[in-house]
Amino acid sequence: MFQRKDGIWVEKIPIPGKQPKVFTGKTQRIVKQKIAEWRTEGEKGKSFADAAEAWDAWHMEQVSHNAHELYRPMLARAKEFFSGRYLKDITPDEVQAFVNKMANRGYAKSTVQKHLNMMRMIFDHAITQPDSGVHYNPCGSVRVPAGLAVTRREPPTDEQLKLVRPSEDSTMHLFAF
Repeated sequence: MFQRKDGIWVEKIPIPGKQPKVFTGKTQRIVKQKIAEWRTEGEKGKSFADAAEAWDAWHMEQVSHNAHELYRPMLARAKEFFSGRYLKDITPDEVQAFVNKMANRGYAKSTVQKHLNMMRMIFDHAITQPDSGVHYNPCGSVRVPAGLAVTRREPPTDEQLKLVRPSEDSTMHLFAF
């Protein structure tokens, strides 16, 4: 640790393969406190919200816009459920509780399965990141509850089609339907 001419104390912590982390403060005590907080934060790893955002940014580059938009509401639900949690602290039973909560909300089996798939992808992506603090995917043993509704989209009935029959002026109503 050294003191600059302006009286500010400076400590540089080397990080292999990266630029050193620099801490500054008016006193040595403040610098040491900042270093201790940084090390404690590093031991905790990444928060779920940060990992989810990193996955979202990576995922957006991998899939089409529409596929990416499909995950937006599911990602928001997961971030709300695991708010304030660190990745390495999330256990399989907590992921199962999240999946069960989605099932209890009345979502169809495929929607609940998509929530679980997204969670798996978030953890798989985080495992490959050096600062995540997580080394396994807790979603491996999580299952979608049995007996959930399997829904199908039905084509519009003839009566519904008559309501949106295109006029001579526009076919926009048909596209909107």
